[in-house]
Amino acid sequence: MTEHIPTFTGKAATYNKAILEILYTRGPQGSSWYIAKEMSKMFGGDTRNIQSVICRKKGRLDALAKHKYIQIDLDTIKITYRGMMAILVAKPEILEKIDPQMYQDFKAVVALAIKNIPDEAVSPFGLKVIGIKKAGENMGLYSKLTSLHGLKKQAEIVEELIYEGINLDLVKQSTLAQLIQIKITEKKL
Repeated sequence: MTEHIPTFTGKAATYNKAILEILYTRGPQGSSWYIAKEMSKMFGGDTRNIQSVICRKKGRLDALAKHKYIQIDLDTIKITYRGMMAILVAKPEILEKIDPQMYQDFKAVVALAIKNIPDEAVSPFGLKVIGIKKAGENMGLYSKLTSLHGLKKQAEIVEELIYEGINLDLVKQSTLAQLIQIKITEKKL
């Protein structure tokens, strides 16, 4: 499946997956040094060499941030919703290893995404879908989406979307959330 996610192809794929896995399982990090240190434990090798690869201009962290898989603030590097979906598609076995603080942040992101969903939307294929938000509220969508089972289901839907031709590197996070919502609504109706 990972061959359909551009970020997980080529020479950089191994490092990209490792960075996302570390951020998913250990939560936001204050420095690239910690990420490099964890990667050196995973792969062996010198932490300084790994850090130089992930930190240099156009390195792995810059590339992941450019495609919005991670967010880099002044003192924090953290995984985004898109990054979570990507790593869960690539490595579904890490689902339950989510960092507790990350999990709380995820719940807040889902709540905001549901709040911002318009009542009607047009899917990328031109289909007008009406009543998405109302249908989501009626199904108790927030509690379902924020459970670990719901997180797994969202990753499965993202995998379906990738097979249908969605480029995870290019789709906006808000569009991704809406597409997931549309798929969930379609499956329930």
